[in-house]
Amino acid sequence: LEQDAASLRTDLDSAKAQLASATTALDDERAAKQAVEDSLAAAQTQLDETRAGLEQDAASLRTDLDSAKAQLALATTALDDERAAKQAVEDSLAAAQTQLDETKAGLEQDA
Repeated sequence: LEQDAASLRTDLDSAKAQLASATTALDDERAAKQAVEDSLAAAQTQLDETRAGLEQDAASLRTDLDSAKAQLALATTALDDERAAKQAVEDSLAAAQTQLDETKAGLEQDA
């Protein structure tokens, strides 16, 4: 009986050691899993912040583009108006030149 009891104590001690080892391994695995989850959460937060920043940048760029388009439209209209005014002046000068030429010809005939 003493030998059986000693053998059982040895088996019990071995089982306790294996349980302690398994418990440590499980704790290590849980800690590793938690570290991965924390890392993923941090990465997701960073991704969300980056996305929000990019969306703000895109909105700002769209606003700037709309403003630039409006300014371009105004500049194009002003340029078209300036071209039309220049053409009107050229037409007026051509008409005045024609009238001057006709007047000169008439004066030369009169003389």
